[in-house]
Amino acid sequence: MLKEYLDHAVELRPLQSIWLIVDGQKEQGGTGTNFLVDWASQVPVKAPIVESMMAGSSYQLGFSYKSESVVVKEWRYGIETNVDDL
Repeated sequence: MLKEYLDHAVELRPLQSIWLIVDGQKEQGGTGTNFLVDWASQVPVKAPIVESMMAGSSYQLGFSYKSESVVVKEWRYGIETNVDDL
């Protein structure tokens, strides 16, 4: 099941970033830092760098890890592009 965390588009300038904090006490969704990010540009640009990080603790033990983005689908000029050909 997908959940939206932003209710509006966010425009980022070059090298700008945003933080999105998700409550770690939720039982649904598992322990992964898995997100689908839909983005667009009016001019050709490189894919954005999207990273997620999870940190927590349980019984005095701490844990953390991060995930880096992977492009799963790309559209150019309204046509789906095979990302393996990029």
